[in-house]
Amino acid sequence: MNQDGSSTGELRDVLDLVEENIHEVEEVLWTTSGNIEIKEYSARIDQMTLLLWKLQHEIDDLKTDLDSHGR
Repeated sequence: MNQDGSSTGELRDVLDLVEENIHEVEEVLWTTSGNIEIKEYSARIDQMTLLLWKLQHEIDDLKTDLDSHGR
């Protein structure tokens, strides 16, 4: 259990769900970016995609931490 009463398994489940949603949003952004002819908007979408990619790596790090503390 964590300080707020949630279990590591529950946190892992939430992180898995967030990860799924990030993946879906990334796909939409990549598709949208490729279809937009206005470079300014395309560049903004690319920036959002990069931020999601970074968030994905942060989630991976959290999952690794959870796994190492859960042992």
